[in-house]
Amino acid sequence: ATAIGVVVRGVLSRDETEEDVLVQHSICQVESALDECNSKGRDGTFTTFPKPCLSAYNILRTAWIPQVYDNDNGGGFDHDRHSCQPANLALLMLVDGVIEYDSTSRLNRFVLNILFFEMGGRVWQRKENWQGPGTECEWYGIECDNLISKRVTKLSLGKNWLEGTIPTELGLLTSLQNVSLNDNAIKGKIPSEIGAIQQIRELDLSFNLLTGSVPAEIFQSATFLVDFDLGSNRLKGTIPTEIGNSSSLERIVFSRNFIDGTIPTQIGNCHNLRSLGLYELRLNGGFPSEMGNLKLLQEISASLELPEIPGWMYGLSELNDIFMGSSGIGGTLSSEIGRLTNLRTVFLFVSSMVGSLPSEIGLLTSLVTLDLSANRLSGTIPTEVGQLRNLEELLVASNRFTGNLPTEMGNLSNLEKLLFSDNPLSGVIPEEICNLWDYSLETLGGAGSCSDEAPFGGLQCPSRSCCRECPNIPVV
Repeated sequence: ATAIGVVVRGVLSRDETEEDVLVQHSICQVESALDECNSKGRDGTFTTFPKPCLSAYNILRTAWIPQVYDNDNGGGFDHDRHSCQPANLALLMLVDGVIEYDSTSRLNRFVLNILFFEMGGRVWQRKENWQGPGTECEWYGIECDNLISKRVTKLSLGKNWLEGTIPTELGLLTSLQNVSLNDNAIKGKIPSEIGAIQQIRELDLSFNLLTGSVPAEIFQSATFLVDFDLGSNRLKGTIPTEIGNSSSLERIVFSRNFIDGTIPTQIGNCHNLRSLGLYELRLNGGFPSEMGNLKLLQEISASLELPEIPGWMYGLSELNDIFMGSSGIGGTLSSEIGRLTNLRTVFLFVSSMVGSLPSEIGLLTSLVTLDLSANRLSGTIPTEVGQLRNLEELLVASNRFTGNLPTEMGNLSNLEKLLFSDNPLSGVIPEEICNLWDYSLETLGGAGSCSDEAPFGGLQCPSRSCCRECPNIPVV
């Protein structure tokens, strides 16, 4: 209060005393201005400025705003005092608390109220305690380090009906560690000012309507950034080379955007990376060889036309999940895949892979899902597939496999889905595979229609109970 008193005395009018200002702002009512702006929109103005607020408003605007925007005249704040712009309304909201708020709370409330007005706070699904008399640390979605220092460390408003744009002032909350605004209707650009939040560890803006490019500033100084998710937006441009500065990153998701260009070689500097999402982008040029340095990588999803699966990928022994379906990958599936013994899911469907399925596939005993459908794989399915005791889904439809299904597949007691239609197979479905109906099996064959000429990939049915999904098909 003493420090503010000094500021107050520096800007009082000739006929006012500090006590006058305290009395005036203590009865200041801003609701009518807020209601009027709610009906007119952000580009409107409210008619009457609440007179009891004027002196305290002028104090903040003249003495405090230039400090917030780090210049002599508050150049980042050029709104008329009657303006319905979010920043002006946020300043007006502070008038009732110009004395009682310490400097940290005043900045917190200013920024958070800008966000509230900018992003349609009145229609949020949840907004408990927002703009109330209590501490902002108890507002819904807000967390502080403690109730003494009151530094905001978490902003979590995902799935909360947010709209509008992310205010640049968010970068003023430099103690933020977690920002989650996912699954909303946020539009506009990602403000580069977020790069000023050097303590940030998690930034999740996925499933919004964001446009523009990915700001390089986010990676230039965010040395603690661990989780970065911009998936499912409308972003364009390229992946910034500065991403290599964030060596602490463990998860990166750019999937389902309009990002183009190449994957920067600097991504190889992200030695702690566990998960990388590059699916449904417009990238070209393949994977840089530097990605072989990502020895801790566990999940990778990508849409790239590749002549073959790059050799370095077989050296990533921690890999659990590969999702590279519909990517146009060519070449053969190397026997080196047997080195990836931690694999749980492999999605390589709708590509151009040729050659046989290597017997080393049987070494992947942790495998739960193997989807190689719609390729050009040929030869017989190796008996070693029967070693995949944890397998739940085996999808090899629409290839060029010949022969019969190996009887060893009867060992797959956890198998729920076995799809092998549209292959030139021959013989009778082994009874050992039919017996899987007694365990977990839910789908066998995978025919699009039981009226097809060969709904079970050319294989004959030994019994109606085995081919129960097509009860009218002839049996041997």
